[in-house]
Amino acid sequence: MAEHVNLRGNASDDGFLAAVRGVLRFELPRVPNTTTSDGSNVAYWLGPDEWLLATNFSTTLAWALKEALAGTFAAVTEVGGGNEVLVLEGAAGREALAAECPLDLDPRAFGPGQCAQTRFAHAAVLLRPLANGDIELVVRRSFAEYVRQHLSSATPLPGSRAARGASPGDPARRSSPDRARPRNPP
Repeated sequence: MAEHVNLRGNASDDGFLAAVRGVLRFELPRVPNTTTSDGSNVAYWLGPDEWLLATNFSTTLAWALKEALAGTFAAVTEVGGGNEVLVLEGAAGREALAAECPLDLDPRAFGPGQCAQTRFAHAAVLLRPLANGDIELVVRRSFAEYVRQHLSSATPLPGSRAARGASPGDPARRSSPDRARPRNPP
């Protein structure tokens, strides 16, 4: 199960960045709507001073960050399993999202290394395209079933890219959106 830690701090403070790098062993993303990863942990840019960290061990990571950032202007909040992570498979996943999401989900506009906070069916979600063409969707656990239901019944809205037949992705990778599966961390 993916667990999360919310991190706030000054991205212009070299001490903050060095302390976080010392714990994560990789750099925080500082370009808007991007991610960085070491293969087992992922950092999502949420704002100029905010990141969401995905890990298998949120308690351990939060404790290590609090220790490393002691005396630094920063906040570390363990979110734990308060979010659920779903993986939407390939073109069918993008098509299901396009039915109720305002973003351009075409892989040429929204690809690996990026992330975006948006809405899907009125629920706040965080999206991250994966290298294999799937999309990771992070949603609060209390909205997960609601989002899952909308994904399984999603039909393109009239005039949407999906309704016009211009949905992104490889048609050979079609899979049912109701197969959105919980994801183990990055």
